[in-house]
Amino acid sequence: MKRVLFAASASSLVACALGPEKVPNVQYTVLFPSENAALYTDNLEVYAFENYPCRDVLRDRITGTFAKRPTVSLPSTALCALGAGPPSITVGFEPISLLVVGTRPNQVPSDVLIGCVEGTVGAGAFPLPVNLSVIPRTPQTLIPVSRCPSLAAKCGQQC
Repeated sequence: MKRVLFAASASSLVACALGPEKVPNVQYTVLFPSENAALYTDNLEVYAFENYPCRDVLRDRITGTFAKRPTVSLPSTALCALGAGPPSITVGFEPISLLVVGTRPNQVPSDVLIGCVEGTVGAGAFPLPVNLSVIPRTPQTLIPVSRCPSLAAKCGQQC
């Protein structure tokens, strides 16, 4: 099984008193369960929640009933646009849950893949690996096989 990896960087801004030389750089990686899953995904959405564990974040996203608003939410970004670098995220030193959702906007429901990882800025545990999984909607939830041979071909509009 091939796994597809996207590396992303997120800046963390802290209290101004610390000065710019002490601003930590938060990094994360997005791991797709397969190349076919990456090919099926059109966009990625990234959210950061402070003091909100992943089990609650995942449950709330799947049920559509968030008890807490994200600290940061990035606009939905086309998977192929991530090669140029993702937008930055500003978070504090609180424990965070980083939620990544793979979507297909023209499909209902649009969420296809989901993953969450917990971390604390400054704890030295970066980059945070966000492992995406298929959202189980039925026992037979499957990602259709793509006719496109690779992500590079999809992004180059060759299929």
